[in-house]
Amino acid sequence: MDLAIWEEPVHGSVFPPELFGLSGLEQLRLFLNAKAAPPPIEYLTGMRPTEFGAGTATFTMPITGWLQTPQGITTAGVVAILADGPLGCAIQTTLPPATGYTTAELSINMVRPVPGTGQLIARGRLAHCGGQLGLSETFVTDEAGRLIAHGTSRCVIFPPSSGCTQPTCRRDSPRTGG
Repeated sequence: MDLAIWEEPVHGSVFPPELFGLSGLEQLRLFLNAKAAPPPIEYLTGMRPTEFGAGTATFTMPITGWLQTPQGITTAGVVAILADGPLGCAIQTTLPPATGYTTAELSINMVRPVPGTGQLIARGRLAHCGGQLGLSETFVTDEAGRLIAHGTSRCVIFPPSSGCTQPTCRRDSPRTGG
């Protein structure tokens, strides 16, 4: 018996709360090393992280009919889904343990249409990370390296969680950028 898509079980997982005591970069590297289950968005879009560094993040996403309009166009909204990964994660790489954040503003400027096939690559980098605000930018290219879009993001950084318990919670990692 075929299930309707909304009746299917969720694929992927939420991040294990017991690992929230790791720094942002340590949390992200768990995904690269397959030590944390990928989030559901990876199963929906094929978007996946490929690299994390201090203040940088790279994601890829296949260009598929699943994400195109009936006319075969991949919209800026789809590009924004991809862009949000490296935009947020570039900021997350600099955050100390038990510190959450969320995207407050995201802007995408399309330079050219998305090709009909292949994959998109989004490389994000940190512009500023302070006590309550992070700024980042991303360049989205196709496989040939042609610029498809440029994006920027403003993220709100939350105070460190007091609910994080030892031994995994460390508060000795300073934020960068003041």
